[in-house]
Amino acid sequence: MKKKINFLKVAPFFGVLSILTVLFFLYLIFLGKGFKLGTDFKGGVEFTVTFEDEISILEISKAFEGKSIDIAIQPVIADKPRFFISTSLNPSSSPSKKDELNKPQSEGEIRKETEDKIKNTLYNIKGEDRVSIDQIRSVGGVVSSENTDKAFKIVIWVILVIILYITFRFKFEYGLAAILAVSHDVLIMLGALVITNSEINAFTITAVLTIFGYSVNDTIILFDRIREYLKQNTFIDFKTTVNEAINSILSRTLITSLTTLVVVTALFYNSQGGLHDFSFALIIGLLVGTYSSIYVATNFILIWNKYKKLS
Repeated sequence: MKKKINFLKVAPFFGVLSILTVLFFLYLIFLGKGFKLGTDFKGGVEFTVTFEDEISILEISKAFEGKSIDIAIQPVIADKPRFFISTSLNPSSSPSKKDELNKPQSEGEIRKETEDKIKNTLYNIKGEDRVSIDQIRSVGGVVSSENTDKAFKIVIWVILVIILYITFRFKFEYGLAAILAVSHDVLIMLGALVITNSEINAFTITAVLTIFGYSVNDTIILFDRIREYLKQNTFIDFKTTVNEAINSILSRTLITSLTTLVVVTALFYNSQGGLHDFSFALIIGLLVGTYSSIYVATNFILIWNKYKKLS
């Protein structure tokens, strides 16, 4: 017989640790450093450029000094030196805030002037014949606002659907436990992006939704096993039954998590830019998602069971 691990012996400690961690990240996100929004959510201009000669990020950055353009530069893996350069479209990133008639510039004028300024600066670094602009992408303020609104609505709808599904499949209390676990995972994942100064863009929103699915799936499997064990072991106390259920799915959880983690880690070390941030977010989400199924979701139902018996 395999030796069973008493996971719930340290459940109170990890419950307190999770609460403190979530509070810290909430402070960091809303009162501290805050998100570094990508052009998908704040508007801006993105360039993908390739140089014929070797060049460093520092050399490119120096070329933009004094140009009144705040740029972000990320290397892209390629045969030749290639970079992803982005800047916001707020007035401070525009070379001149007013035109010759002393009238405020429109967003389109700011975008065009910013694009031209970046092009000319890039061409002056090594010469126009030594650099090629592979792609230019612009995201306006209206589009970025719509993207933010859509991303928020998607997350809310996903939460509602999860609650409805688990309530239908199990009980409302289990649905709340699953949402608590998922919210915990997403907050820690977003907090990690804030700490590392990674951008919140379309890639990271995809990572958030991916972790929603992964974490909920892991939690549902655990809840299903708990329900099965409760029916079989009617004379064993609830806490022992939950611990046995965790042990019964442990090998499955570890195999799934580790195999997925290996692939995502390989992607992390072999990617740049948005894909790099995406894979980093997934790594954090996978690790925390495995943990939360055991120590966040189960902690919640253990506490609930003290006041109202679950089955």
